[in-house]
Amino acid sequence: MPRTHKLDYSATIQASANDTETIANMLRRRRTLLTVSEVAELIQWSTKHLYKLCADGRMPHASYGGSLRFDPATTANWMESKNVL
Repeated sequence: MPRTHKLDYSATIQASANDTETIANMLRRRRTLLTVSEVAELIQWSTKHLYKLCADGRMPHASYGGSLRFDPATTANWMESKNVL
């Protein structure tokens, strides 16, 4: 049976302002690429909106075999520059 991988960012999103760990810093430590679903969950946007941003060239991404992937550090920098977080 295949293993499913689902990240839970909800605790980080709901963390208090006193926490020193930010979502951007958490992303920068990550070593693997993010999927559209993971980014959508993280910033609480729809996957449809993310696909549109990427299609319009407004969000940095990479396309692998028809799937979009996001570099964690680049995504964190983009989110900070757009005041998403």
